[in-house]
Amino acid sequence: MTRGVDPATRDLLLEGERLLTFGLIDRAEAAFRRVAEDGRSAAALVGLSRAALERGDDGAAYRLAVEALAVDPDDEAALRMEARLSEVLAARGEPVERPAFVLERRSLLGRILRRG
Repeated sequence: MTRGVDPATRDLLLEGERLLTFGLIDRAEAAFRRVAEDGRSAAALVGLSRAALERGDDGAAYRLAVEALAVDPDDEAALRMEARLSEVLAARGEPVERPAFVLERRSLLGRILRRG
């Protein structure tokens, strides 16, 4: 989550994580939003997704996870969040349009695992 980021950004991300742990969702969101302002932090968007999930807004959490994947398609936390939330929303009968690049990645991974 914090590899390759400057110390101030890392501190804000970690602060957001700590605040979420203590249930201080508004403050956690503020920390993650400050990092997400430049539009280049998948970790901040995943943090915002987790905050939305804590609020019970699964739809917003899903959209933020997809946004994180648009920033970094290899972000493992975003991949897990998108996959799990797509399952939850689909199980409820809510429409979920998964991004093509996510489905392509899953398909490629499946082909690789079947060969092995």
